[in-house]
Amino acid sequence: MNVGKDAYKVLQVDPRAELIVIHAAYRALARHCHPDGVAPDPARMAELNRAYAEIRDPESRQRY
Repeated sequence: MNVGKDAYKVLQVDPRAELIVIHAAYRALARHCHPDGVAPDPARMAELNRAYAEIRDPESRQRY
């Protein structure tokens, strides 16, 4: 678990959100922060990747 920021807050989703909503939120946010995106931000992209890795599937979400 990432001791830093809450994964749900980073991805701007409710903790009870369905996995499809989490995935869509990650993709939408990543589109902006990705090096090829609208507003490249490597630090924010890394934060999104960490948060998404923590809650992207039922097993990791339960561990989180």
